[in-house]
Amino acid sequence: MSMQSLVNGERDIDFSALVIVRLRCFLLLDTAAYMFVRHSTPSQVALTT
Repeated sequence: MSMQSLVNGERDIDFSALVIVRLRCFLLLDTAAYMFVRHSTPSQVALTT
């Protein structure tokens, strides 16, 4: 089941967020975040520190 199908399904979930973190070179992190909202297209979210 995909993230978008979770929010468009019958479970009454209005939104979901997917955060991906990858360790690179022992100290560097690659990050990405996506927001899935019911009846909308997924969008990338900016992560701040």
